[in-house]
Amino acid sequence: MKVIKVKNREVLIPDSWEDLDFKEKLFTFRTLMRVMNGDLKDIPHHGLLLLLLKYTGYKPASFRFRRFRAMTAYYLKCFWIHILNIMFLAKYGWKEYREYAGLLKAAHRPDPDAELREKEIIDLGLLRLAGTIDFVYRIDTENKKIIPQYAFHKNPFPVILINGKKYDGKRLYIDVIAVTNITARCFVDTLDILMLMEKMTSRDDKNICINRICAILYPAISDHRENMLSATHIEEMKKLDPAIKFGVVYWFTGVVNMFREHETYSVIFDRIKDNRESGAKISIGMNEIALFLKKEGYGDPENMNLIDYFDAQVKALKDYISQAIACGVKISDIAQKTGVPLHTIDKLS
Repeated sequence: MKVIKVKNREVLIPDSWEDLDFKEKLFTFRTLMRVMNGDLKDIPHHGLLLLLLKYTGYKPASFRFRRFRAMTAYYLKCFWIHILNIMFLAKYGWKEYREYAGLLKAAHRPDPDAELREKEIIDLGLLRLAGTIDFVYRIDTENKKIIPQYAFHKNPFPVILINGKKYDGKRLYIDVIAVTNITARCFVDTLDILMLMEKMTSRDDKNICINRICAILYPAISDHRENMLSATHIEEMKKLDPAIKFGVVYWFTGVVNMFREHETYSVIFDRIKDNRESGAKISIGMNEIALFLKKEGYGDPENMNLIDYFDAQVKALKDYISQAIACGVKISDIAQKTGVPLHTIDKLS
């Protein structure tokens, strides 16, 4: 939690997804859905304000009450103006007394613009506080873009309940090292569906893909292939709260990005990026790699741990480059044949 001092009190603001409870996560994902695809897309700052109010429990005071309080104080002052200036009435008469009292009342009348200025001050203060919530999304004001953040240290929904039945989700803990129970085959198949979903325009087709992703990441049985073939299990996923399903897909996207941006494993995605630019699918590249690793004896993706899978990819790529260079193959030819950039080959050789 972040501790921010506001006037004479301290405000606790979540610093990560792990600081949120279950209800706060649901609210956050619902808000994120609105910011990315819904009615808050054009006013993302409002989404951050909604999150701030939810996390802190702050409720802006009603200006109607403030206005009533200010006017009550004003009328009380007017009463005392008339009482305390009775001697002026006796000395100068009613006409001068009324004009003098009118000047005093006008001097004490509340500033009509004060409420607007106070609202602006409160709004600016809330916006500054809301800007400290930077683990959900960020706003690129200059380019008018929403930048999603995938800074998860673990699955936000480790367990889900559907009609009283519990499903344990796949997990990936990020601490000093990453530890996961996701297998290579599970990762490749889920990534395949995720990439397919991004190409779809129909909402119904997207929902089918989302249900399948949830069914893979929250299996009903341990056998991955049998679990994928279970139409009943996929139907069960339709009953999940849309915010939970959105959160599951969002978390898995973060898992993919973690490996894509990893200092070591990013070299695996260099070739895949090139394939995307030429029109090939990421999922096809990943499946080819998985089959190659199994054929060459680096491990079976069906039950290989995901971390081991990426380690095996790096090792296989290093072995291939070393053998090619030893046989006199030029680095430029290796790059052309494998699709791996020259700077990546230099890093691995």
